[in-house]
Amino acid sequence: MKKSIVTCCLLFTILFNGNSIYAQSDSKLLKKSIEIGKAKEVRTDISFFSGELFINSETDALAKCIYGYRDGFLRPDMTYREVGSTGYLSVESEENKKGIFNDDTNKWCLSLNKSVKNNVSIQLKAGDANIDL
Repeated sequence: MKKSIVTCCLLFTILFNGNSIYAQSDSKLLKKSIEIGKAKEVRTDISFFSGELFINSETDALAKCIYGYRDGFLRPDMTYREVGSTGYLSVESEENKKGIFNDDTNKWCLSLNKSVKNNVSIQLKAGDANIDL
């Protein structure tokens, strides 16, 4: 499992290296973390439009995500709310309204907490996923 975190870190180091294509584009690196609340169970909906998606269960937070994306292209969003003892986590990218597909510009590494019961639903429209839960 540590291999997944190392892989994600290496991936983003390579992506945002000065010699990379990202340095020449309007690339963004966004990190977001959601702490564990009172929920005993979480329902997670992931909608990933295009690119590479890495999911593992190696965080102490409820969820932690690192997004690599190009400015104005498939901007990511992660929201969380609780209703009673159930948490609702939504991780999604906006749809590409320009009709441009460039999977190399959109890479996500999402880590979920393995100690919290989680019902995960994933919609992957185009791209690759590496899931280790």
